[in-house]
Amino acid sequence: MSQVNAKAFIIFSLLACIQAEKLIGGAKRHQTIRERVEEFVHEDPERKQDLKCTGCAYAVYELQKAFQKESHPDERLDLGYDVCDNINQVYGLRLKDDVPVAEFTRDPVNQKMKGPTIGNFLLNPCMTLLDNYEEDVMNNFNLGEREYGLMLCRDRLGLCQKYRDERNKGEL
Repeated sequence: MSQVNAKAFIIFSLLACIQAEKLIGGAKRHQTIRERVEEFVHEDPERKQDLKCTGCAYAVYELQKAFQKESHPDERLDLGYDVCDNINQVYGLRLKDDVPVAEFTRDPVNQKMKGPTIGNFLLNPCMTLLDNYEEDVMNNFNLGEREYGLMLCRDRLGLCQKYRDERNKGEL
């Protein structure tokens, strides 16, 4: 990942966090996240695209829980989670339906990432990709940027691990 792309990643993530905070933080006290999201989309159906382009792992973690149907924990509400063009451009991903999360690795030919589509698993931006991004940060950023970039990586990887742990326990 080039230095420009790495910086774009940080900028995009911060903007997405702000967007997510407006969405999730704007909920009325008596509303669940699910109710707030459904209201948010109902107000303007074009906001489905906004949700697709939320690349922040914090928002994704919360939205993932909100979108799950109670009767089928692995089935998400259909809000159009095909591949998000913004995420695809920022991360340089090649996403495939048939690649399990465990095989989410670098493509040895062009050094891009491949993995499941966002529809199958919504946490693409913060799993193995960030393991590799952390390495890129170490190589390309100056010390201040590197420490900040690594903090972002660890925050997102921690949320992913929390998500996976809860999912494996059947709590999601």
